[in-house]
Amino acid sequence: MHSIESTREPVPCLLDALETIQSVLDGADIAAVCVGGLPTDVMLDARTRINYSERIIDAPLDLKVSPYRTNGTLRDIDILCLSDDGEAVRQLADQALGTFMEGLVGSNSPELSFSGYETSVQSRAWAQVTSQVSIQNESIILSLGAIAEVINMELFEQQWRLRRGPLDTRVFHPILHAYNYRVRSIGGLRPKDQDKVSRLEARLREVLPEEEWELFGPIHKLETRIAEELSIGKAIKELDPRTLTMSLARLAIKYADRSSVVVRLTQSTDGKLGAMGRWLVHSSRPSFGSKLSPTPISSTEPT
Repeated sequence: MHSIESTREPVPCLLDALETIQSVLDGADIAAVCVGGLPTDVMLDARTRINYSERIIDAPLDLKVSPYRTNGTLRDIDILCLSDDGEAVRQLADQALGTFMEGLVGSNSPELSFSGYETSVQSRAWAQVTSQVSIQNESIILSLGAIAEVINMELFEQQWRLRRGPLDTRVFHPILHAYNYRVRSIGGLRPKDQDKVSRLEARLREVLPEEEWELFGPIHKLETRIAEELSIGKAIKELDPRTLTMSLARLAIKYADRSSVVVRLTQSTDGKLGAMGRWLVHSSRPSFGSKLSPTPISSTEPT
């Protein structure tokens, strides 16, 4: 983890923080898209214009995206690199962090989270809690353990632009972005995300044609298969140890997600539960994952 000491006030807006590393993302040899809650908040603002014909999401200049979640924990800026070159992803993460720290405007600034494509499908995983994205035969494989669906690579990598003033960054197709909430965790759509995902999908259906939604059918199918194939009843009936382990993990995650206290502790950068949560996610995607934090500690040296 990289750290820096600072006594300045928290960064006022995640979009401003993203703007500080945009030149690094633009100059990289690999394409990188901003994922997660930041684009969601932008699209949910009623003043944001979602231009289907030009694939542009235009945010109002005065839009502010808070660096804090509603429970008071600091948020991440999540970047997915469209590459299976682990070293290239790590180099880009290091460059982005360096630029971010130079332009740091807050001591409690958000973490930067970088990841890339997996190099293989973990079809024999015992306790994979997050889905993975890998490349196989020029196609994208979305999978959770042995449950996998194929999606056209060109469709998956179709990039839209999110703009606000000088900020112009790459994001996923809005439907892909919304559907990702439903399959990224073994527990499915998390209770804390249900309201915003429902509102986001409702807004997108107003501006995107039905045929666009049909293109992303494999993601909806993956969501259905995870729920059906990792049910406790099915696992007990088949008496398969790996399926039973995954089913129990799914049940535990779904139970934990209902507790606001547990969710807050796992989102916190401090404490053992947060560290355990990050370890579980990292174990699910071992080939990639670099979470970089400029949050101050007692030393300015990397640890």
